[in-house]
Amino acid sequence: MVQIPSMRGDLKIPVCHGQIKSCQVFSLDRTIYCHYNLFCCLCREVNLLSDIPSLDKRINLTLLYDLYAPALTNRQREVFELHEIMDLSLGEISEKIGVSRQASHDFLNRAIERLRSLDQELSFSVRIRDYEQRFEDLQLQVDDYREQLPEAFLAQMDRILNFRGEQNV
Repeated sequence: MVQIPSMRGDLKIPVCHGQIKSCQVFSLDRTIYCHYNLFCCLCREVNLLSDIPSLDKRINLTLLYDLYAPALTNRQREVFELHEIMDLSLGEISEKIGVSRQASHDFLNRAIERLRSLDQELSFSVRIRDYEQRFEDLQLQVDDYREQLPEAFLAQMDRILNFRGEQNV
C-alpha cells in the first residue's frame, strides 16, 4: 500500500506488479500516478469521483445508469441525466429544476452512490464485460478454424455471431 496525503485524507493505493495499464490521475492537490484498475476500484469504495479520469468516469457511470436507472428516484434520474448526459453544471441543474446547488449535488452523489452499490452487489457490469469477452473469443476461434469447418456450420455461426451487425472478414 502507498499512502498519499490528500485534502480528502490519506489515499491508500495498493501497488501491484501485474500488467495493468498505468494512468495519470489529477486530484485537487496533486497528480497521482498509479495502476488504473486498482485506483478505480479504490475510488468506488471511497467515492472519490473527481479523482477518476473524466471520460472513463462518464463511460462507467452511464453503463451503470443503463443497467440500474430504474432503482433511482425520479429526481436522482433527472439530475444524473442533466449532469452526466446533458453535461450541465450543478448551478444550471439547480436553476432548471428549482432547487439549491447543494441539493443538486446531493441528488447526484446519492444517485452515483446507489448505482455503484447496486453494481457491487449484483455485478451485472462485470457479467456483461465477461460475456462480451467470451463473444469476442468465440469469434476469434471460428475465424481461426474457418477453413476446417463445414460451410453449413460456418453460415450458421456467422449468422449467430453477426447479430450485432458486425461483418466477418
